[in-house]
Amino acid sequence: MPKCRAACPLQMDVRPFLERMAHGDTPGARKVLERHLPLPGVLGRICEHPCETACVRQELGGPLAVGALERVCVSQCAQQTRNLPRPPKSKKVAVIGDGMAGLVAAWDLSRKAYPVDLFYAGGRPAEGLIAAFPALTPEALDGELEAMRKSGVTLTRREPDQALFQEVEGYDAVFVDVSCAPGLAPASRDAVDSVTLNVAGGPEHVCFGGWPSPDGTGTPVAWAAEGRRAAMTLERSMTGVSLTASRENEGASATRLHTPLDGLAPLQRLEPEHPGEGYSLEEAKTEAGRCLQCECLICVRECLYMQKYKGYPRVYARQMYNNAAIVKGHHQANTMINSCTLCGQCEVLCPEGFSMADLCLSFREDMVRRGMMPPSAHEFALEDMSAANGPECALSFAGSGADGKAAERCGHVFFPGCQLAGARGEQVLAVYETLRKDLGSVGL
Repeated sequence: MPKCRAACPLQMDVRPFLERMAHGDTPGARKVLERHLPLPGVLGRICEHPCETACVRQELGGPLAVGALERVCVSQCAQQTRNLPRPPKSKKVAVIGDGMAGLVAAWDLSRKAYPVDLFYAGGRPAEGLIAAFPALTPEALDGELEAMRKSGVTLTRREPDQALFQEVEGYDAVFVDVSCAPGLAPASRDAVDSVTLNVAGGPEHVCFGGWPSPDGTGTPVAWAAEGRRAAMTLERSMTGVSLTASRENEGASATRLHTPLDGLAPLQRLEPEHPGEGYSLEEAKTEAGRCLQCECLICVRECLYMQKYKGYPRVYARQMYNNAAIVKGHHQANTMINSCTLCGQCEVLCPEGFSMADLCLSFREDMVRRGMMPPSAHEFALEDMSAANGPECALSFAGSGADGKAAERCGHVFFPGCQLAGARGEQVLAVYETLRKDLGSVGL
């Protein structure tokens, strides 16, 4: 992943979003937000954009203004996708609290067809968010709440007390948003497992999230991430899947993507002409155009093999795996697997030391061993080598002595190889003359 996406607790794919904004495709950019963000009309306005702190443009004109560009997108473009109706599942979920964590948990579970009862205490749902974040308009919030209702979320006004908590314990899954119902939370946040958000030793179908920071504050994207994590736990609980297996990639994470910056000129961050109004669409295009669309591809730029097949190592690895998995049928990737010369240049260039040569060779050996690839894939080369390995194709020269006459023996031998001598004759002769000058008696 690019660093911006890895830094986001919701793993928002910033790169395609900025690409579409740079091309003036605001509807397409909005679709990207809707694909990755819960409540995009809300988070698009109030997210504190941790992705900007990881932007590789940091020292080259300043990070991309991702937060401001998201606000432009959601304010200038209406919802682009709709949630298709699905048969509701038999399991039912209760969410106590209408903070960001509670709303996101309800959003994610309802999008998977779970009926959700969300209980709130204020005069209207999520009024605390409007009070806390001036950038969030009531109209934008109402639009997302209506989308939740259409997805199967029932909003009910109730006080978040022990009586309600006991009442919802009969649900198949329960989430408590601590920011709205602190009286129902454990005495210490440390009592809640950071992976599952369950209380240690407590029931698996009850999760807690939306905890404020030690200073009493919090960030909307962090709360949203806890709501999403809780939704994942509750779904696993309802379907009988392990609550902890394969969850290391949830939330913000590290990334090994290397983006070469050699020779890249700084490009200053564009500030809006009217700061109070934010970017215009034209200004947004210009600012989004500063994105480097981070990728490595160092090996691809230097390898004719990878350029020919128009991919990069991760794509090739997937193609080779799929090719090897075919039991009956044509193995179309055999030619691609056999085309690598195994030179090892990619491993030298790669910041992570990845070797396409090792990958290709291992698949060749496996495919031949299982009878899925002919061992004669390089027969033409072997026959050529066999034909050239004889006196009729040999050319040897022992060099000449100080008197200029041909010598019978030499102290050194220069072996340029048949292809090098045939392709770069003048270069080979120049090297040979240099060797003779420095070493004296040199054979060819």
